Amino acid sequence: MRLTLVLFLIALKNYHKCVLDMQTSSLYITLLKILYKEGFIRYFNFDKKFLLLFLYTKKDLFKQYKTISTSVRSLFLNARYLHKHHEKGITTFVSTTFGVLTLSMCKKKNIGGLLLFQI
Repeated sequence: MRLTLVLFLIALKNYHKCVLDMQTSSLYITLLKILYKEGFIRYFNFDKKFLLLFLYTKKDLFKQYKTISTSVRSLFLNARYLHKHHEKGITTFVSTTFGVLTLSMCKKKNIGGLLLFQI
């Protein structure tokens, strides 16, 4: 997993303010859109330098956070093995040729990829 993505996830885990003073990137925006669509984030907005987030307090977003692939160990799974992988209540994020997707999105598109992390 890229170091910038790891640092972004650590910042999300540890932040207690509404504004994250981080450089915006397309990877961050894509990940935030998925977190919003899955219901982990109530609202987010961004401009050239700042990210504005409001997290749900009901779901502790990163108490169950688990990194699967690291820079030393990468776990690639094809579509057939991703169909077998399922855990209730856990959202798995996969890096594919279509960008970062959730496990359910990968199953719908019938594609595999690099397992990044789980929430």
